[in-house]
Amino acid sequence: MNNKRGHFHRQFQIAVCACFLSSAAGFLLNAQPPVNGRSDAVSLSLYFENGSMPPITFYGNPPRYLNEIDLVYTTPPQTLDDGINLLERSAPYSKLDWRGVQMVEEDWRRSSDGTFQRQRFFRNANWMNAQQRLVVYAVDSRGKRLGRPMRAEAGRDDHPSSEDDFFVRRLLARQIATGCMKQGDCSNARFVSQQLVQLRYNRHADSETLTLSAETAALEVEWSQLPGLSYKVAVRHAADRLSYGYGFQVSLEVVSKPANQRYFVPGENVKLRATFRDGQGRPLNSPGRLPTYGQFMRDEVENGLRYYDPRRVNSTVYYALKHREGNILLALSGPTDKLRQAQSVLDGRHLLDPQTVVATVANDGYSAVFTGIPSFAISTGGEARWNSPVPDTVSLPIPADALPGTYIAAIKARRVFGGEALNRAATATLQVGTLVPTAFKPATGNCENCHQGAAGFDRILHGVTDRRACFACHIALSFEADNALDYRVHAVHSRSRRFPANVQHCSTCHNLMPASPARGLLVGAGFTQGR
Repeated sequence: MNNKRGHFHRQFQIAVCACFLSSAAGFLLNAQPPVNGRSDAVSLSLYFENGSMPPITFYGNPPRYLNEIDLVYTTPPQTLDDGINLLERSAPYSKLDWRGVQMVEEDWRRSSDGTFQRQRFFRNANWMNAQQRLVVYAVDSRGKRLGRPMRAEAGRDDHPSSEDDFFVRRLLARQIATGCMKQGDCSNARFVSQQLVQLRYNRHADSETLTLSAETAALEVEWSQLPGLSYKVAVRHAADRLSYGYGFQVSLEVVSKPANQRYFVPGENVKLRATFRDGQGRPLNSPGRLPTYGQFMRDEVENGLRYYDPRRVNSTVYYALKHREGNILLALSGPTDKLRQAQSVLDGRHLLDPQTVVATVANDGYSAVFTGIPSFAISTGGEARWNSPVPDTVSLPIPADALPGTYIAAIKARRVFGGEALNRAATATLQVGTLVPTAFKPATGNCENCHQGAAGFDRILHGVTDRRACFACHIALSFEADNALDYRVHAVHSRSRRFPANVQHCSTCHNLMPASPARGLLVGAGFTQGR
């Protein structure tokens, strides 16, 4: 075994506990370098759709390592509901070994126009399960390959190995039906099928970092399952220096003062300022102003901040592209000693409220509110709202029935800049109704048995270490039940064939036995018994 990689074997026992999607935010002051690697190294994110992706602009020439690779192919829309047959017949993907493929799950969601979307997910094809390798070559303007390539070992679906380069490996297909009139009725729908190769969170960045040639004009990706086919993206080199560079830091500050100068009280508003910086602490935006939603949708945001983008990213928990969601969320919840999974279900129409109440003392035992940046009224309100100003401050109300104690404010964001994609977050605390702090009492534990080093919560998902921040954002939505924290954590771990324990043994993650049945579990990852 490669000794440099062998010490990762223990941490690679994937998906340990019910905090894998500890999801909303964690205080993170510094952009994270590769574990044990060069502090100036920059992660590289590649996202090919139907064989192509927009050109990447490199700023300078720092050393780089692969951290996200997504190869997605979508068939043209059709009116025939024939599963993924069109995908299996489409060149060059017809050359893949589709034997053994089976549908493992069906998912229904209400769309904003009142119709339904149905998704069917397919796994177990031989090509999905097999050992995988991707190689990325730098090429010059004449197509000549330059220097040493980047190599990525993706391993097998059902057998994690210390040699595998990525913490997350998800290869599958899905059929998407849009315009279904009701659940069970897709007679007037349009259908597409989609192949997804998704790899992320490089566990060996320290030994896989290299500096590409300054003559690099493009990157070519070769995938072992389709020899002879390459995915190519053009590379541009910025001529001008910007006032910021690579890396991503997020901070959150309480800028309003309590009226009594001691603590906030129910009914007061809390004003919070979000600040976004590069890895060296340089601001990404002018004080008080963030890019408009219109600038984002027109790809005019030079600093790389990402906003809510449902038109271009059709994501689903575990199965498809959830890591590429870019919505910036800011939330407030507490008191921290009462935090738990909310029982309330948020009606999606309330996302358009200036601040959305997601948990109440009466229903959930604590208070929680959140909003988007920009607000969902702007990002989902049509093009007439696209040019509305987006400030860097948000005011959130403390509910009239808020209980006394410590409250946690949290923000999470994503930046894609110069080929680097990073998710980062921050938290801040404040007191409501008392100066006496309250302590968070987690119901789950053992997470760090596996989530450490390159797979730690400061590096994966939202870049979260502060688990108090999860509860305000991760509540059930009327159109997305699996947004609930418990549902989502169970969904991820039970659908992974790399989970090293029995997902039905609650004590693996729970400090105490849960009082109700687990939501979101899919026994056997959805595979037909005996196959």
